[in-house]
Amino acid sequence: MARPGSRENALEELPQTTLRWLSGWWRIILFGAQLLVLTLSPSSYKRDSRGAMTRHLYLDTAPTLPWFTVLSALISLVIIRIVLVTSISYGLSQYALEMVVRVLVLELIPLAAAVFERLPTHRRYWRPAPAVRTRPQPERQPQ
Repeated sequence: MARPGSRENALEELPQTTLRWLSGWWRIILFGAQLLVLTLSPSSYKRDSRGAMTRHLYLDTAPTLPWFTVLSALISLVIIRIVLVTSISYGLSQYALEMVVRVLVLELIPLAAAVFERLPTHRRYWRPAPAVRTRPQPERQPQ
């Protein structure tokens, strides 16, 4: 019997681990294929679907968009200032623009967008809990 974490145990679990890994990737590929089919399907672009899609996009993005814009601008301003002052002090001002683009556009703004997307600000997340009954309700007698 192999110890947990030993090399023999890892070799015994290799087929199961590989199968789980392949299964996960297969589900991702299948989900992507379903999205592609829905994107290319003409029924996705009917008048009724367009209205519903526009309404969902607006309701899901409108609550976080102003805060995201303000915070992105403030953080970007601070980072641009730090990069410029540092590059000038080291005599590397010719690389400052490339560094700002790399840091902001490729790393921080997409990360901030992902964080803001996960914030539960929409009203459907803030529904009050259902009321708890304190007394048992009397059972109705069949008539």
